[in-house]
Order: sequence, then structure tokens, then C-alpha cells
Amino acid sequence: MSIIPTYVLRLSKKPTIFRKQPLDKTLAETLAALHNGHGQEPLPFFEDHNQLVQYPNPRSLQR
Repeated sequence: MSIIPTYVLRLSKKPTIFRKQPLDKTLAETLAALHNGHGQEPLPFFEDHNQLVQYPNPRSLQR
């Protein structure tokens, strides 16, 4: 799994952007799980994980 450089944009009166290295692995794992779950479909821009998430065509079940 590739590490994805993660940056945080803090919007306030004086916006700042900074590197958040502890989130690199977490973000990569989350995107990998989304990619696997959505199969050949493109990844959604938003995905609601407040409820049970069920994928109709996960890659792990495809040949």
C-alpha cells in the first residue's frame, strides 16, 4: 500500500495549511477499503459512514 501525503487546511480568519504525517497511513487504508468496496465504480466524493455501509459489487468478490 502506498503512503499518501496528507495535509490539513484550517479555514479561519488566517487560513493555514500544514502537513499531518500521522494521517498518511490511515488515509491510504481508508481509500483502499473504499476502492475495494466500490468495485469498478468510481469512488464517491462523499460517503456516509454514520449508518451501515453495504457495497453491491466489492472487488474482493470479483475474479
